Amino acid sequence: ASCRDEVLSILSSSNKVMADPQSLLRKCIDPPPTVHVTDAIQYLKKIGAIREVIISRKRKLILTENGELMSALPFTVEEARIVIYGAKQGLLHEALALAAIRSARPQPIVNAFGNDESNRLNLSRYFPEVEPKDPKSAAIAHFAAYLFWYTGWNKIRRHQMREHFKNSSGGSNNVISSQFFEEYSSTHNDDYGYNVSAWTPALDQVHSDWCREHFINPSSVKSITQYIEATMKTLYRIEFNPEWLKCQPLEPVWNRDQRIEVRQNVFSALYDIVQGRELSTKTLVQLQGQALSKGWDQAKNTPEYACIHYLQGFCRFGENCMHVHSFSAPRPPCRFHLTNGCTNEDCLYSHSEEPAETSNETTMISPTHGKFNGGAVAWYRDSPATLLVIGNCGIDQSLEAMGTPPGIVLKGGPISELVHIHNNRPLMYRSVTKMAWNFPAASSDATDEENESMLRGFFMSASAYFQPRLQTMSNLEVGLTLQGNQFSKWNVMHVAQHANFCLEWFEEFDNAIFPSYIPRSTNNEPIQIQDATLYVFRMKKKILHDPRPKMMEIRQGTKFGIELEMSSAGDWSRDLIARKLSHNGINVVNIDGSWSEEKRISRDWKLVRDESIACDLHQPDCNKFELVSPVLNSEKGIHTASSILKQLSNVDVTVNKSMGFHVHFDVSKYSILDLIKICQQFIKYENAIDSMLPRSRRTGSSESNKFFKSNTKLAKEVLGVDTDEVLNAIGLCTSYSDLANILNPLIDFEKNRRYFKLNLQNLVTKRQTTIEFRQHSSTSSHEKVDAWVRFVVRFCENSVSLEKPTSIANTQHKSLDELFDDLFKNVIRDSVLYSYYRGRRHLLSVDEEGEGCCHDCVIGQGCAK
Repeated sequence: ASCRDEVLSILSSSNKVMADPQSLLRKCIDPPPTVHVTDAIQYLKKIGAIREVIISRKRKLILTENGELMSALPFTVEEARIVIYGAKQGLLHEALALAAIRSARPQPIVNAFGNDESNRLNLSRYFPEVEPKDPKSAAIAHFAAYLFWYTGWNKIRRHQMREHFKNSSGGSNNVISSQFFEEYSSTHNDDYGYNVSAWTPALDQVHSDWCREHFINPSSVKSITQYIEATMKTLYRIEFNPEWLKCQPLEPVWNRDQRIEVRQNVFSALYDIVQGRELSTKTLVQLQGQALSKGWDQAKNTPEYACIHYLQGFCRFGENCMHVHSFSAPRPPCRFHLTNGCTNEDCLYSHSEEPAETSNETTMISPTHGKFNGGAVAWYRDSPATLLVIGNCGIDQSLEAMGTPPGIVLKGGPISELVHIHNNRPLMYRSVTKMAWNFPAASSDATDEENESMLRGFFMSASAYFQPRLQTMSNLEVGLTLQGNQFSKWNVMHVAQHANFCLEWFEEFDNAIFPSYIPRSTNNEPIQIQDATLYVFRMKKKILHDPRPKMMEIRQGTKFGIELEMSSAGDWSRDLIARKLSHNGINVVNIDGSWSEEKRISRDWKLVRDESIACDLHQPDCNKFELVSPVLNSEKGIHTASSILKQLSNVDVTVNKSMGFHVHFDVSKYSILDLIKICQQFIKYENAIDSMLPRSRRTGSSESNKFFKSNTKLAKEVLGVDTDEVLNAIGLCTSYSDLANILNPLIDFEKNRRYFKLNLQNLVTKRQTTIEFRQHSSTSSHEKVDAWVRFVVRFCENSVSLEKPTSIANTQHKSLDELFDDLFKNVIRDSVLYSYYRGRRHLLSVDEEGEGCCHDCVIGQGCAK
């Protein structure tokens, strides 16, 4: 197979020396066997990639149109065949994705080396009908994973790109930049696009976390996307632009208006249930098989020409002649006729156009490429009152001459004002549904990169302008007229896709049909145009308005419980609150019995009295209670807790400094060595965790001294050693009691040893197999509960996979900010959770409890409690 690629590559060179690959390859230091080269040449002939011609009585190999295209694609010969064959069936985008998947290493779905059962499970997550040992079936599973990644991840990334663009260009009051771009933007300059396309370190980390959560290789999906983008840019180049390109939807189904929610239904979500099943279980399998089958090897046989000498009555080669001895065989083309014309009236060579190549492949489907009814002129003249013409391109004068002047024309001024139209205040009050920009350019001598950046900023700005109008207006469009290979060189399709536009149609732009039209550049200079095309993009209708990055999911089988201390006004009894919170099959009961009854594990949510907390001054007669969950399991448990807390908005409850939020984490599956690692990591990062919480929940506060003492501080005092020695002492423990004696030491004969940030007493008393994190302040916010539970779970689960923490002495020179970063980088490893708590720390730096008026000031939205 590699020999085929070498031969094709040699023939694609313009150097005449390369016209004989067999002779050239024989001169290599380690030449391939002659039979392999011969087989490769025959193979390329059979698939119509090369043909043999006679020039000056010498046989030479030249590329066909198909061969030229195949040599320009970033694929092997076999993979390029999949693309071309699929395209001729109207499945360009699907075939291209499959070819890219076959080329990429590693492939999208994570492969567990040597574990067949695990690999089967991973593949079936995305394609339940997969046959793991069948490469064609496995490729479809990888294709499904890629589609899931493309629709899921790009919704997140593109949302962040648009938000960052609006923030950076002054289109938003939010002064906090996207976490994907803020550090990068301060060191890189992009006046038009504000680095929205940059793959920053922060973005790369979020992407890696997202992919890890979904069993996807991040490098693979990025590589596949690059293959696809490079191929599409090649296909749109004017020297290629094959006819079958007009037989495809201009955008893949997965880049249009749909969205995917469930992995197993990727194809059904995109193509509908029937078509999706047909495509995944039959069509794509057949496409791969037919594209690579021996039957298609014969699809493009070059016709064998008649022997001219035989036609003249003599041929000295006889049966060894390489041409056909037949009067009915096609005659070779006359080289004089093909150049300056042939003057020989009795010429035996063919004077017709180049003979059509025979083909027994499936006939190419009819063009489905939709053009605007009436062409480019009709598009400009359709709804002219809502058309915005940008730049000094001259099209506005032509439209006026036709009696349909555009509603608005933006001319002159700095190029940045034309690009960033969403900041044009007069435009904000005008109705614009279409924007047209003919022959845009950043400047007369701008590079391709500068023009790409300009168009990236323009599409982002158009998206920001159209966004508020998307729900009330049907079609919001942008028309760009470009010439030559600008569409490919400026990466226009990719730029538009990131701004939530999809290519709707394109066709040749003939300026001669526009009266009084003199094409001009953006700086008002007359220009000569050649091979001009109008491309029309439509803004997608269904947009995931707030596709914020999600924190990593809690694994199946993870168990935990929560306790929230609260109070209510005197007229809100616990019985009344329990009835209000019970909904949708979730039962909340009020326990008004003995202490043992209140502490008994229940299958229901329950309210129990709590006399350890204090009422607010304005509610001295409040009802004090604790909301206690049953055992919660994985993501379902988080959703149940969120549902309960959302119901709290209908209840008059209050929280204050005296009230806490406790998380119990089940450690029944962990050994004593695992518990040791959790405790050691907690000791190392206790101060960093403190910085994530209000001052009243940190070491040294009056509340801390009473209800959640510092494990590190008390362990050092009791043992009389430094932190490193505490870590060593923890490492020597052999039982739960040993651990508890260090983490929850007995002080001044206190009977209750559970009042520590990390409480191990349930393990010692064998009441239940949980450890308790008692430090967080109470809250009625489901977002804060969600984040803290995820933090606790990831802290415990990831700690057990780590080695013993390095010496604390090595980190004493680090600031609290650096320790916080280390905690999330080394232990938590969830970049979205990191961003959440980084924002909380920023908020707490100006508002001690993180709840007051200053919150809105920080995010630039005034001061309102």
